[in-house]
Amino acid sequence: MSSAQNANDILRGEDRKNAAYVIRILLIVSGAGTLILGMAGLFGLFFGIVPLSSVFSGYRPIALSAALIWCFFGLVLIFCCKRPFSRIVKVLLGTVTAFIAVAVAIEFPLGFLGRHSFIESFINTNASHFVQTALVPISPLAALMILPAAIGLFLLIVKKEYPDENKNEHSLIGIFGVFCLLAGFLFIASYLYQMPFFYGTSILPIAFTSALAGLFVGVGMIAAAGPAVFPLVYFSGPSTRARLLRFFVPFTITLVLIQNQLSILLLSIFHVNQAIELSLTLILFCVIASWGVTILAGSIGHTIDRERELRAQAEEELRQNYDELNTTYELLTSTEEELRGNYEELAGSQKKLQESEERLRLFIRHAPAALAMFDREMRYLVVSQKWMTDYQLKDQQLIGRSHYEIFPEITDEWKAVHRRGLAGEVVTAQEDRFVRGDGTVQWLSWEVRPWYTSDHAIGGIVIFSEDITWRKQAEMALGESRTKLAAALASMTDAVFISDTEGKFIEFNDAFATFHRFKNKAECATTLAEYPAFLDVLMADGTPAPLDMWAVPRALQGETGTNVEFALKRKDTGETWVGSYSYSPIRDVTGRIVGSVVTGRDITEKKKAEQELQEKHAELNAAYEQLTSTEEELRQNYEQLEASERALRSSEQRLRRFYESGLFGVIFWTTTGKITDANDKFLSMTGYTREDLLADRIDWGAMTPDEFREQDEKSLEELRERGVNRAPFEKEYFRKDGTCFPVLIAGAMLDDHFLEGVAFVLDISERKTAEAALKKSEEQYRSLFENMQEGLAHCRMLYDNDGQPVDFVYLAVNHSFDRIIGAGTVIGKPVTEVFPGIRTAFPQLFEIYGRVARTGNPESFDIEFSPS
Repeated sequence: MSSAQNANDILRGEDRKNAAYVIRILLIVSGAGTLILGMAGLFGLFFGIVPLSSVFSGYRPIALSAALIWCFFGLVLIFCCKRPFSRIVKVLLGTVTAFIAVAVAIEFPLGFLGRHSFIESFINTNASHFVQTALVPISPLAALMILPAAIGLFLLIVKKEYPDENKNEHSLIGIFGVFCLLAGFLFIASYLYQMPFFYGTSILPIAFTSALAGLFVGVGMIAAAGPAVFPLVYFSGPSTRARLLRFFVPFTITLVLIQNQLSILLLSIFHVNQAIELSLTLILFCVIASWGVTILAGSIGHTIDRERELRAQAEEELRQNYDELNTTYELLTSTEEELRGNYEELAGSQKKLQESEERLRLFIRHAPAALAMFDREMRYLVVSQKWMTDYQLKDQQLIGRSHYEIFPEITDEWKAVHRRGLAGEVVTAQEDRFVRGDGTVQWLSWEVRPWYTSDHAIGGIVIFSEDITWRKQAEMALGESRTKLAAALASMTDAVFISDTEGKFIEFNDAFATFHRFKNKAECATTLAEYPAFLDVLMADGTPAPLDMWAVPRALQGETGTNVEFALKRKDTGETWVGSYSYSPIRDVTGRIVGSVVTGRDITEKKKAEQELQEKHAELNAAYEQLTSTEEELRQNYEQLEASERALRSSEQRLRRFYESGLFGVIFWTTTGKITDANDKFLSMTGYTREDLLADRIDWGAMTPDEFREQDEKSLEELRERGVNRAPFEKEYFRKDGTCFPVLIAGAMLDDHFLEGVAFVLDISERKTAEAALKKSEEQYRSLFENMQEGLAHCRMLYDNDGQPVDFVYLAVNHSFDRIIGAGTVIGKPVTEVFPGIRTAFPQLFEIYGRVARTGNPESFDIEFSPS
């Protein structure tokens, strides 16, 4: 029986299906490889990418026509998986393939003469306008590979899928495939061994990309020819010869090629001719050795087949002994039943353990805090969605990947913290500055603690982090606002004071004490109700002004006044003076009046006031130093609070006790509105007790204010669709005593019937308070800035190349400044444009302003200047 007949007998029924499946896989892989190489060549030519067009710098790039042909051949190999083709597809593919074969056959002899066909010239001429690389014509060697490939693919398109009645045609396809495979392999090896004799001279070069694409096409054609014809017929089936060939031929080729490579590497660069001779000899030996292995495999296979028959007889005897073992098997069956019962008990325990583990993973994944669990190699085991959001990881797959792979910018200090955690230490930090790989800065509050396995060994670490960037930004903005307010108050000669709605003075400057004839700020009365006892206030017409007509009450009633004059008299000393007041109410974001701001100026003796101005500046400096010391005390108190907060956080428990740790509130709820379980953190937030929870007296629906019910409905709808909330959202809850507090909450469903769920609640009252304080401070500063009687301007200094001040630009001015200078809107304009000639008339003005901007130290001076 012939080899072809043996292969056909093998490829019957199920084996034939398996062979067809393997052939489809090989066709897809080889076709995809050819298509990718062709597309890479096109991208390299069109965009000038040398590694894609020629692989090796300085070598010949792939021809545009060759790249297009390889792309088409790759598509044909992939489409061959869908055979049989329809008539239209077969005619279309066959026509294009035949055209390529004819065009390459014409180009092949012309290439040797240094000329090219009109088709090749037409392609290069019209495509040269769109590419960034100089186009070269197709190589004769490339044409030599493409021609048999085109013929083989044409036969593959027009013939049947299996060679039952067309063995000769399919054998021819296999021969063409072997030719392309060997030629491509030879050209690739010539590049790797630096032997230009094989990959072409200046007349017959071939690009590395074309050689590799030809090799892929050869593999695809061999696979498409089928296992019943040459060359796969010698390697197919379960015969001993086929098995020996499948092992020894690749082994022999690999061994010889390895020896060939080692030999070439050992030769000196000055013995290139010897290296070529040795390489040719070893390659020839590889071919001879493969042929010898084929002959030897046929001889040995006959002997082994005979031994196989003897083995079959021995197996028959063993089969008889098998019956005797049946009795023993029945005895073992009863033992197996007992083991099965034990196994079912073990499976039940394992299922409970898996449910507990899955619940823990669900707990971490949907917690409204950044949590991540790692093994001892710092590979992710589980991670929360908040972690993904805070660190901008989007939809990356983290489980199983190294933490240091995800964040290559991690410093050695952080790695040392991780090692301390893996050693059993709990490490925390309340404020830590972290610079991301893209240059952005994050402020983090974090804790690293170990987690333990069932045998009490450290299994890895858990990292809990909270992004407090917003809080740090709010603190810095609040500090900057306070600094600006203190600087503004200290720099003013007018009396400035701010009151609350009860008439209590919460901010005032030293000029306030001077204006009201007090010795110092400490002696000043701090409530409006105290002033009628020692101060008489008269209207401009001399009639006594009732208390509700004074500046503060009128501002608290919503009035705004500018340059309102009152006559004042101290009852204890009899001293009298005239004051000019400006006042305005302070409103919050809702428009509600929360205080007042008032400025006053002594206009009794204007000249005297000007003479005393320098003395007031000295007092203001002293007040500034006093404010600085007060700020230092506040900073120390803040650091003490931070230390207390760190001490409190250091007492948090391990990951496995997150539920009881109190990091945030956790509730288990039903869609009917009931809360079935909650941790102590949530109960403490809301003021309820464990007895209230057990008695079903906690209803999350009743705890929600009306304005957030629509938001809850949207959240429940999202839970119905996705099972979890995409992101935590803000809302409010009623405490047991009826007060409201803001929370950040996220939920997840626990079953597929939409009956029960879990939610994680974080109290954000402190954050809301910080935001409100920041907004209030900014509103006070803006109101003070706009209502001061003194002109105030915020400017940016401009310097020349030598660092000398040459000009300054107005960034913001108040109404009094506009009224004083009478120059209209000056914001955004340089002073030399607003007041031409001012630099020549007052050069010292620019020197003083430049010095203050550089050093930050305030200075005072007099200047006689008329804006007109």
